[in-house]
Amino acid sequence: MNIVYAAPFGLGQKTTVWARTLPLAQQMVARGHRAAIIIPPWDTPADAGARRTDGGVDLVNVTLGGGPVMVTRRMLREIHARQPDIVHVVKPRAHAGLVQWWLWQQRRLGRSTPTLILDVDDWEQAWNAVNDYGPAMSRFLTWQEEWGIRHADGITAASRWLENRARNYAPATPVHYLPNGVTLLP
Repeated sequence: MNIVYAAPFGLGQKTTVWARTLPLAQQMVARGHRAAIIIPPWDTPADAGARRTDGGVDLVNVTLGGGPVMVTRRMLREIHARQPDIVHVVKPRAHAGLVQWWLWQQRRLGRSTPTLILDVDDWEQAWNAVNDYGPAMSRFLTWQEEWGIRHADGITAASRWLENRARNYAPATPVHYLPNGVTLLP
């Protein structure tokens, strides 16, 4: 199976991509699947345009010029070029949420799209006040999170609380509890 993860940010300052997504993708590769993570590195701009492989997983940092629409377009181009069976959206917000929204709209238009799986590892709305987003951005991110949960073919959740929360928003969508993995050092 060919799995592409659509990340919301880079591998630097925030932990989700390097501590949750990359280990998950590496485990999928270890089980014989192909995996890539498409990254909009707005938090690590020095990585923009960089490509490398880590544990068999292709890490593709798109370039950042042109604003959110162009960054999302580049992510979609990378995803389409890989012809994935599954797109695993990492957090239903920002660029990753826009990727999910676009692919879902393509499906509504009758176009073939990969299976859309959404990963929730935080209740993102709780971060709106912490990150001091303005009212308009907070409303958009809240909408994006709730819409994303309701428009996925399946959901992975990092905690039982998130699993239950996702079931409340999307009772007909399969939800799988997928806790963070731990890599033990020798």
